Amino acid sequence: MKVTRGFLGSLLLLLACQPSAPEGGERAVLVPVTDAARWTSHEAWPTQTRYRQVGESFQGTVHQLEVDEEGRSWVIRQDFMSPHDITGRWALDVYAPSGQRVLTLEREENVEPYRFVRHPSGELTLFELQRIPETTSYRLRLRRLSPEGRVLAARGFDDPGRPGESREYLLDEDGVAEVVESPAQELHWERSRSVHLRALALGEEAAFILWSHGVKLYRLTSGLDVAWDLQLMPGHDWMDSLAGQEQLTLDAEGNLLVAWSMHRNEAAAWRQHFGRELAWRGGRVDVLVQRIGPDGRHHAAQLHGNEHDEQLVGMGVYRGELLIGATSRVPKYDRPNDTTEWDLILMRAHMEDGTLLHHRVIDFAREDLPYDFQVDVEGRAWFAGVTDFLQVDTNSWTESGQGMLLRMDAQGERVESLLLKGPRQVIVERLAFAPDGRVRFAGTYDGPITHTDDKDPSLGFDHVMLGVGTWP
Repeated sequence: MKVTRGFLGSLLLLLACQPSAPEGGERAVLVPVTDAARWTSHEAWPTQTRYRQVGESFQGTVHQLEVDEEGRSWVIRQDFMSPHDITGRWALDVYAPSGQRVLTLEREENVEPYRFVRHPSGELTLFELQRIPETTSYRLRLRRLSPEGRVLAARGFDDPGRPGESREYLLDEDGVAEVVESPAQELHWERSRSVHLRALALGEEAAFILWSHGVKLYRLTSGLDVAWDLQLMPGHDWMDSLAGQEQLTLDAEGNLLVAWSMHRNEAAAWRQHFGRELAWRGGRVDVLVQRIGPDGRHHAAQLHGNEHDEQLVGMGVYRGELLIGATSRVPKYDRPNDTTEWDLILMRAHMEDGTLLHHRVIDFAREDLPYDFQVDVEGRAWFAGVTDFLQVDTNSWTESGQGMLLRMDAQGERVESLLLKGPRQVIVERLAFAPDGRVRFAGTYDGPITHTDDKDPSLGFDHVMLGVGTWP
């Protein structure tokens, strides 16, 4: 990411981010669609699951899935239209409880819907990537939609940065090797996958984390003004190593919890930059959780883990405890080119002092790789992903896996499963809970593994799906 910085951080941030006149006026941009597809059964999947294919791309992936109070599924997916398409096309669609697609966000040239937040009023905050003309770079655009899909406000987003946020930390294996001042440039991203934006609703307002000046947390008003911003991690040259693990949730008091995995040398940069203590727990990778008040004040930061290298998947709060879902590549075998396997990790920690109450490695099948983790209203932990595949030490997948939906108690015991078997590779990328108690899931099926398309690129296809399951 590249940023524009200045010494009048707060004032310049407000000037750069003023809302513009609504685009679209009275015309809705979230428009009805005609779709005949409904839920259907899959002959190889459990009878309590139903699914439907989503889109008609060559390959695809699902980035966000939420279910509203009416039982509608809101989905952001990325479609790749050919074996040679490396950027993809993004779409936001809404599906009725029957599985029928009923709404879609109207496409706009060079604009991609990246994330959304639904508010209690039915309004929507959209975070969109807007391509800069004649480049492959993106800027961030914000829009607020009415419940009917009309644009209420829109603006481009920029952050000039505050004094001290321009420091970049150059790391080696042991810690900080050098600190430099990065040059002042406009905030933009070279490719959509490096934005790392996560957002949630704070009533009619919203909070989001973003890779801008390192990692920052922002609070937006309902009019898309920035209420406050806070740097949570300085920029450094190891940021890509554990990319995509950022998570954001709320505790029972309305504090924001922000988390991601970090290496030991990243923790050294955090301590040096902020001048705070941060006790390392063990291994090469731990999970950092920071608690931020609704007013933007930093309350606490704790690391969680042990000798395993815990890579964060998700987290949730239940009765004063933090539940963390992670994964680790665990050494297990003495076989040529196959000495480790992916396993699940479930941790429980006390919210106030960060005490780790429970750490469990869950070996469900040969390899278990989670893509999503949620905690339901009864405090049960859910993992979604792919299981029973085979990956060797050179990172090649040599056998396809099954789609995985696992439910367990807070100790990682009494594990129950729904497994989606073939054809080929099945991955459950996202899960969400519906008001009727059923679980919604989304991902891909009939997909390739590492060398499927080496000789014939046309075999590299998969199908994107949205599904519904009733637990046994």
